[in-house]
Amino acid sequence: FPVTIRKGDVVHFGSGVQYTNAEVFNIIKNLFDSDLDFQKISNIFNKYDTESWVADITYAKSKYKFNPKYNLESGLKQLYEEHYK
Repeated sequence: FPVTIRKGDVVHFGSGVQYTNAEVFNIIKNLFDSDLDFQKISNIFNKYDTESWVADITYAKSKYKFNPKYNLESGLKQLYEEHYK
């Protein structure tokens, strides 16, 4: 469907679901059937870091009728199958 986006309009696209770095690592590790390990490093945050890294897609849904087609795992799986298999 044709959509007109206003110049300068800020729109967040994503799944609307937050994942930890460990969760992302494990999804990718499983896709590549890897035996790599994840080691968490503590206390490396900067004072400007936040704990929330999830896209708020409320505006995209209401203004542009955006509805995520994939979650993180299924989207990465499709990319993997298209480019690495």
